[in-house]
Formats: sequence, structure tokens, C-alpha cells
Amino acid sequence: SDLEQSRRGLPPPGLLIEHPWTIGIMDPSLGGGLIGKGMGREDRRSRSIRGASSGFVSDSSFSRDSVYGHGICPRELTEEIWDAVILGAGTAGLSAAQFLANECGMRVVVLEARDRIGGRIHSKQIDSKSNIGNDGPTVDFGASFIHGASGIHEFVQFAEWLDRRTALAPSGVWESPVISFYAENREGPEQDPKARQVSWNSIARAEITSRAVLEVAAAIALEQKREVKSSDDTDCKPRKDENLKAYLDKAQRLIVGNVVDERGIIDLTETEVGVLRKIIQRHVGYVSTPEDTSSDVLSAYLPASSHVEFGEVAAFGGGDGNVVEEALKTAEQMLSATNQSLRAHQLMEEFSQTQFTSEASRADIIKVVPTEKCPQGDLLVLDGYHDLLIGPLSEGINIALLHEATHIDFHADGALASNATVTCRRLNRDPAQSLLAEDSKTSESDLEISVKARNIICTLPIGVLQESNAFLPDQLRENLSNDICGTETGGLTFSHQLPNRVREAIWSFGMGSHNKVVLKFKSEDVFWPENIPQLNCHKYPYQWQNLHAYGHEGVIVTHIWPPMANDMEALSDEEVVAEILDALHSLFLPSRTSASPYEKKQPVFSHVTRWNEDPYSRGSYSFWKPIPEEFSIKTHAEAIQTLSQPISPMPAFSGTNEGDARKSCFVLAGEAV
Repeated sequence: SDLEQSRRGLPPPGLLIEHPWTIGIMDPSLGGGLIGKGMGREDRRSRSIRGASSGFVSDSSFSRDSVYGHGICPRELTEEIWDAVILGAGTAGLSAAQFLANECGMRVVVLEARDRIGGRIHSKQIDSKSNIGNDGPTVDFGASFIHGASGIHEFVQFAEWLDRRTALAPSGVWESPVISFYAENREGPEQDPKARQVSWNSIARAEITSRAVLEVAAAIALEQKREVKSSDDTDCKPRKDENLKAYLDKAQRLIVGNVVDERGIIDLTETEVGVLRKIIQRHVGYVSTPEDTSSDVLSAYLPASSHVEFGEVAAFGGGDGNVVEEALKTAEQMLSATNQSLRAHQLMEEFSQTQFTSEASRADIIKVVPTEKCPQGDLLVLDGYHDLLIGPLSEGINIALLHEATHIDFHADGALASNATVTCRRLNRDPAQSLLAEDSKTSESDLEISVKARNIICTLPIGVLQESNAFLPDQLRENLSNDICGTETGGLTFSHQLPNRVREAIWSFGMGSHNKVVLKFKSEDVFWPENIPQLNCHKYPYQWQNLHAYGHEGVIVTHIWPPMANDMEALSDEEVVAEILDALHSLFLPSRTSASPYEKKQPVFSHVTRWNEDPYSRGSYSFWKPIPEEFSIKTHAEAIQTLSQPISPMPAFSGTNEGDARKSCFVLAGEAV
């Protein structure tokens, strides 16, 4: 029967690739949860609502008794031969568990090293006494947006069924660096921070210039790749592809020039150059610096007339002309005075629609969105991603918290199947202890146990996988130090080496940083523009999300990207908060030259996330790294395809019956693919 076949192993590869849980990434709205596919709408609503209030393992109700999750005891965990063991209780892991348990009838258990579920979804309530509590606003320390929302998006349906409020991001774009209040720390009227706003003409000039720079950078990269590919000198080794920064610098010199000895197509002010850099970093760097990022990300900025894979021989117009010259001509047209004026007017109109000028306008944006009226764009989750997604996904799933997988042994145990054993540490840690402390991963009283499985799904983030030498490609073993590739004894290890192509695919990506600093002030101490959702400044490496405007009184969230997100490691939480407060005070408090000196407002609560230092994430999102020349994998598309395939490290084990030959299956999911 189908059920019996599903219990004998994972679904076939084609089915694995079809379902969203094999391609989930950090922000769950870019991957996709799968709850009871095929169930009726009312059944699914009932399941979701029960999941949000029933006894699933939750960080808000942690106890030693619940460490083994829903209906599982220690003896069952170690004595059962599970159809599938899933490593990681984030979105991908829980989605996979729901699908395999409910759709395939498998016996599944999820092993989670943290003392909570959710992975990089981490929602907390801040109480009125400045602590984590249960009577204040819920804030997401991790993922907070539903990307690409529409009426058919499952997360939008969950939000409606569970009466969870969302709000369309300004202009429908998450954390937009354009539709944002850019402030300058200059002198202004005593109580009017808006007098310090950068003009929309300047923002428009910076935004149009950013598009021109990115298109010219893509043209420069494409032309270089074209030259290498068309070279007749077969004995000449193609020169190493330059990283993203090299192309951006070349393009910016052509468009903007520099203040010393070059002139470009447009002259920008210092403020406009600062805004330009923030826009470019947000669009093509985001969680990584341009120096660390592959130039392949520029493929998105090739004109539509060039329908080719990036790196193939093609010209912008389909001919053999100079692609850079064509791009520069296009840039000149884009940067015309008429276009600048028109774009400034458009931005001003879009910005005016994002402000909460009245309670009616606030209610029109912040609401439970009916699926049939869902706007197109990115939705901010206001009541916490945990209750929207992680709660329902964890319902009825066997979850063992504080179980850190350390070794996987693929073997034949003499029975009818070839099984695998997952060795893990049962961590003896105080749930209140920070996971960021260097000594918090292990304890003298940690207990090592073994869990048997027919199949294993690994949803550990790429940053965690790269800490283990087991995932290091052969080509890099002699070139990288232990500081970069992990220690000989640390990380997840295997009894049999994984295929080198899989290890190459894992090292084709990096793990980048995006951190948040959550500040809560007394409602009467709010000193920034109260009704504007997003605040920014070209001089500081921050962008602010004003949750006070969304009804979370006194709460403002600072978003930090590289390079500052990487530099944070050298600063304490107190130092990070102090730097951010200095920036906010200089931008939005009354002028220092006023007759009466102002009082610097202090938060009653602060929290600094450090996802890159978290031993169970080692970053926030994955990004495309330049692929080493010696790899057999040449493109990131190849890497993703490789990682999406099941892996069978062991030869098929033949049982007593000829038809019983099969393999243990190891699947990478989540951030890895």
C-alpha cells in the first residue's frame, strides 16, 4: 500500500523537491510551511487553532517534563526505530515533520538543541516592567515578514484563520531603504524633527543612480564573463571571477565619478552618496559585504531583452555590441532631470500613504487581512510569528528539546532495513541561560544517547554545517585553517564521508548577519516621529522600524546589516545600545543649541540579537559566495539542485528477501537548499 511504502522510506526525490519544506530558508515566508495539505479549509483552521493553544513544546512554557515534546518518553526516543529523525525544530524541520507524519503516516521525531522551538523565528512579549513577560507587546527577534503575500499564500490564510494582525510594509517592500524617513543630524526647530528630513529630490537621485550603477555593474560582469568564455586560448586558464565589490566600484566610478579627479554622468552630494550606498547594500549585499558576495547576484539587473543564464555569451540587445556602452547609454536616459523630478514626486506620494495620520488610516493598514482582499507585497506580522506559524506546525509532533546531534552512523543492523543512528547530547542546561555563552553548549552532566532512524532530514543552517570538517570539500581541506572550517572534533560528524559534490554545494554559500536591537521606552518618552513606520540616516549603519506607529507603544527596532552586524562581536550589548541611542538622540531630539537643554530619553527595555554568534544558527540568512575555481560545481543553481537531492552514503543493504534491498536516506533541507 501507499502507506506501507511511505513507512519504508522517504518519498521519491521528485516528491521531495515538489514540497516547500525542502526549500525553506530563514524567513519562513520565503520557504513555506505545510500543514495538512489536502485537508478542508475548516479542518485546517481547527488544526491551526488547536495548535496555537494546546500543549506543544514551547519556549513560553518550558519545563523538564516537556523536554521530550508531544507524547514521547526517554525510553521511546532511544528504543524506537523511527521512520525519520529530523534535526532542527525550525520552520523547515517542523514542516517536514508535519508532512511526513500526517501525509505519509510516518513515525517521526524532531531533535532540537535549543531549549525552545522555532529556530530563527523567536517571538517574545515585553511586559510593562521592562522584562520578558506576558502583558506587553509581542516582538519578533528573528523573522517578522510574510514575503510575497497574496490571497493564496498559506501564511496569509493562517493569519486570517487565527485572527492575527498584519500590516503591508511601506510600498509593499520589506525594510525598504527608499520609502523611509531619512534624517540628518543638523539644526532644526525645537520640536519638529521633520525639519531634518532629507529632500525627496535627493532620495530620488540616489535611488535612480543605484539602479544605473547595478545595471552597469551587471554589464561589466557579463562582458568579462563573455570574454573569458569566448577565448580561443584553450591553454589559458580563465582568470578568477571578481567579487561583487569589484564590479560595483567600477560601475560607480563610471556613473558618479569621484571627488578627486573623475567625473561621471551625475554629481551627487555627500548625503546622496550615503543614501546610494545604503540602497545598494540593501539590494545586493543585505546580510553580506560586497567583498564576500558573488557577482552572480547581479544577474537580476540584466535587461529583460537578455534572456540568458548569467555568464553565457549575450549582449543587451541580443547583438554583439559593447554591453557596457549600451548600459551607460541607458543610465544617461534614466538619470535625466525629467526622470529625477517625476520619481521624486512618486516617492513623496508613496511615503505619504505609509504614514498613520489618523486612527482610521492606522486601522486601514493594521488589521486581520481577508485572503480575498490581501494586498500584493510583504506583510509585517504584528502579533508574533511563533503563534502564527511555529505553534500550529508543532502540534502533535514528537520534539526532543536540548538534544544536540553530534554524529550520524549509517549502518546495517541485521534487520530487514539499513538504518542509521543519530548520536546526540542530551544537554543539561538552565533554560534561562544564554545560548551565546561560550560554555553554554555543553556541561559535565550532559548525557550521550543514540536515536535510530531509517531516514534523516537535516535542517541545520549552513553556518552550523560549515563548522564541521565533515562538510568541508576535499579541495579546501589543505587551504583553510581550523578557525575557518571548524575543529576536528566539533560539529556534526559522519561514519561515512558525504559525496564531495554535496560538500562543495554547501561551501558555495555563506551565512550572513542581520541583527536587531529592540528598544522599549515609556510611551510618554517617545521622541522620534510617532506616525512614520521607517526611519533612516545615511551617516549611520542602522535602519529603524517604528513599532510604536503600529501600536506597540514605545517600541522601536534597529536593523543592523554588515559590516556593522559583523563588527558587533567586538562590542558588548551595553555598548551597542549606547551607540544606537546616540544616533537616535542626535537625529530626533531637539537641537543642542536650544535655550533649554534637552533630556536624553532612556529605554526601559533593550535586547540585542546576535544570530551570527548563536551556536545553533551562526548567522541570519545564507548568501551567494564566489564559487572557488577548483569546484566541480560552477553555478549556485547547480549547488541548490545538488543539495535538494536525497543522499545515500551507504550501499543498499540486502535483507532476507530480495525485494527488501534499500538504503538509509539523508536529506538536507531548510537553509541548506
